[in-house]
Amino acid sequence: MHRFQTVKELTVLTYPLVLLILIAGAGGVFFESVYAGEVPYFVTQCIGQDIVNMLVLAPLFLLTALLIRGESKIALFVWSGLLLYTIYSYTIYCFSVKFNALFLVYCGILGLSLMTLLSIVANVDAEVVRSWFDSETPARYPAWYLLGLAGAFYIIWLAEIIPAMVSGTIPASTAGSGTATNPVHVLDIAILLPGCVIAAVLLLKRRPMAYLLVPSLLVFNIIMAVALGGIIITLKLKGYPVEIGMTVLFGLMACASFVIVFLFIRHLSINDSR
Repeated sequence: MHRFQTVKELTVLTYPLVLLILIAGAGGVFFESVYAGEVPYFVTQCIGQDIVNMLVLAPLFLLTALLIRGESKIALFVWSGLLLYTIYSYTIYCFSVKFNALFLVYCGILGLSLMTLLSIVANVDAEVVRSWFDSETPARYPAWYLLGLAGAFYIIWLAEIIPAMVSGTIPASTAGSGTATNPVHVLDIAILLPGCVIAAVLLLKRRPMAYLLVPSLLVFNIIMAVALGGIIITLKLKGYPVEIGMTVLFGLMACASFVIVFLFIRHLSINDSR
């Protein structure tokens, strides 16, 4: 069987996923009842992310699905990164947004994106993906970048969490959103940042799976920075104060991730159809 055949078949899941993303986004933006139970600051964040999901995420999903059907290897990494972002984002929608008329839509998006990503990992031969890259493919600076990014965000989050734990108070970001805990803290500390560390170590050891994980994580960082940019712009338009330091950090993260993923995939053999 052709190496890309199973992946091409999986792209059919993109179409219902995009439809659900558009429904969720339009519902959040155009119907006030969807976020009626949330505090205004959190509503503004959700609407900012809904706009990005409709205008950026959904079109990118459709574009990458079409490119994968044309056997684009780069599109496979972009698609995987978009799925990571979707899983991350809609885990937050499922567990932090109060129950509303779109609850089943959120669950559908999370389930479809998670099952699609797991199917990619199960069906793509990591050894083959490794063979797509030449012997000059860099390992040190992409790995150290991911390690540095993980370390930086651990410091940022723990600097907020530990003092709150010691004083018996609630972290400012949690109190502002009106949620029981900050879901970003949970996902980053428990899953995403350890995943970056694991991918970096695997790349330093030149393990095959790293060649799928690393570019996918870098694409995730780019789309996440774009989404955060959309949230920051929406907050600013609504008159909320915006942290300049975090805004600059996310901008630098997007630029650095783009440069590093470009330098990584430039060693990809585009014409090899294995």
